[in-house]
Amino acid sequence: MDSTGNYTSKKITNGLRKIFIPSNAEIYTFSKDNTNRGCVLLASSTGLLRLHKKDASIDLLGDKWDKKIITTGIIQERNGNIWFSTLNNGIGYYDATLNKYSFYNDGGKMLAINSFCKRSDKEFFVAIADSLPAFFNTEDHMVSFITDTLFRRSKNNTTDIRMDGFGNLFVIKGGAMFYTNSFSGNKNFSGINFDSTAYAPFIWDMQINHRPYFEVAKSKTLLPDLKEIELNYDQNQLEFSYSLHEFWDKRNTALAWKLDGLNMDWVDLPQDPQDKFKAKFIPPLSPGKYVFRVRAKVGNEQWRKQEASLIIIIAPPFWQTWWFWAIVVASLFIIVGFFYKRHIFSVRKKEREKVIHEKELVELEAKALRAQMNPHFVFNSLNSIKSLINKNDNEKAAGYLSTFSKLIRTLFQNSDRREVSLYEELETCKLYTQLEKMRFGDKVEFVFDVDETIDLKDFKVPALILQPFIENAIWHGLMPKETGGKITIQVKRIDDTIQCIIDDNGIGRELSMKNKPQYESAHQSKGIGLTKSRLELDKLLNEREDKIFIIDKEDENGTPEGTKVIISFKES
Repeated sequence: MDSTGNYTSKKITNGLRKIFIPSNAEIYTFSKDNTNRGCVLLASSTGLLRLHKKDASIDLLGDKWDKKIITTGIIQERNGNIWFSTLNNGIGYYDATLNKYSFYNDGGKMLAINSFCKRSDKEFFVAIADSLPAFFNTEDHMVSFITDTLFRRSKNNTTDIRMDGFGNLFVIKGGAMFYTNSFSGNKNFSGINFDSTAYAPFIWDMQINHRPYFEVAKSKTLLPDLKEIELNYDQNQLEFSYSLHEFWDKRNTALAWKLDGLNMDWVDLPQDPQDKFKAKFIPPLSPGKYVFRVRAKVGNEQWRKQEASLIIIIAPPFWQTWWFWAIVVASLFIIVGFFYKRHIFSVRKKEREKVIHEKELVELEAKALRAQMNPHFVFNSLNSIKSLINKNDNEKAAGYLSTFSKLIRTLFQNSDRREVSLYEELETCKLYTQLEKMRFGDKVEFVFDVDETIDLKDFKVPALILQPFIENAIWHGLMPKETGGKITIQVKRIDDTIQCIIDDNGIGRELSMKNKPQYESAHQSKGIGLTKSRLELDKLLNEREDKIFIIDKEDENGTPEGTKVIISFKES
């Protein structure tokens, strides 16, 4: 008991709790409290108790009994009033409004009642311990004994009396079980709801391809408890046996079956009482989902809402399953994809080989162009040396020949190289301009202006790419002039490009074209055309944008003042 005077519980072990009862009273039976879901009614040796499940507190209903009363059963009415049976004080009644007890016996004879149950609103079936079973009327409180011949032949010791869910009476008397529907009560007082599964039919046997269910299914689940069964595609010849839970007269009972999944209605055929109730002649079923259903009715009543049902899933053969076709489709995609990928690989391989061959061809073409360039330059240089020898200028010719030998050695070193550093290219150009300076003297001036921030040795350009423009500036721009010829070779960086500029103050391209017949016999320049072709090949090989810009310079009056050639290489 706590400080408030309520009786509480004490935890013992494993979640169990011991409930302390007032005055250490003995508990004989219990029942749910229909007026309060959170409570339980207890019948004790000192009175009726109400147990609150939430906090295990206990309230006493009415006054304490003045003697020990052994209670055997409790029935609560909707208004909260309670009927209870006792072993030593007959039928008891608790009036919830008055909070008061009343006890009823057979006249002055004290009744010992083992159990009781409702027959109707106004009557109980009662099992009197030392007598026949009887009726107890709740209005006049009279007891009427059931004087059946069979009852009289058994010992007067009625230990239990119950009404089943279908209104049939069961009695245990003298150690024997008796069943009768002669005193059937209203099913509404049976303690079982009429719409419960107790009134439903059930499926008790099943044949699969003419073999019992337990042989084929090999399942531990009993057929009446089975909700769903899965069968192979060839387990499709089915028969069902079904029945009704309650005691019934087959002549007055109708059952019908139906198989959802087939285009059919309820089958309600006359049944042979000797053959039980069966669903026969179901044709072999196709793969799919079916629901076998059974319904029943007794006498003139309507078909009951409760049904027995069993879901039957017949699996399709593997060649009809979605996953089989998914595998087939996936396999086809894999095969097609394999051959397609193989075809693409083959095509790409041929394209790669073609590109390799094209690059090899481009390399050969580049080498051929360089081969054309070098002999052309050597031919011009030898002509210059020949001219000096013819003039008996031996000392100058010897210096020219020494510089020329250095240039030839440089050309031989770069003969198999497609690209050289910009430093090497400028050194070659310096050797060339030295030779031309020796040849023409003060008539031609060469100036090299190089941005010192550029790493010339790291930047690659096509070999002998600048010399043809310098040579072209000399022969077609400066040679027609008598004196004052100047060529500036400038290297600078603009944004992400390196620009090589050959700027001359010659007569310009327009006048040079007019004078071309005069100089054509002395000098046929193929260098510019070859250089342009080499730059196009360099674009293909190095995948970079090399560009040539040729600018015709003019003064304010439109008079030609020379030519500027800009060769632009994009830094990688």
